[in-house]
Amino acid sequence: MPVRYCNNNVEQIKAEACAEGLKDKDVNKFWKSVYKLSNNKATNLASCVGGCSGAVNVVKMRKEHFEDMHNKLVDSRYQALFLSKLLRN
Repeated sequence: MPVRYCNNNVEQIKAEACAEGLKDKDVNKFWKSVYKLSNNKATNLASCVGGCSGAVNVVKMRKEHFEDMHNKLVDSRYQALFLSKLLRN
């Protein structure tokens, strides 16, 4: 292929390379081409979660979220019933 054509149609050529794997019904070939085209620049980690960035801050935010979610006010009727059943056994 002429260089000018390749330069003008880079995205189309990349898409066709990926589609080749799908056409052949070869999933591994498809994902291998996607991986090569992405140039391994992608990451599987989010840089920001819930407005927090950095692993330590995200973990702290999630910890606080679940603590708040599971430590709501306890209905004393159900707590008393649970404790009485627990103590009977």
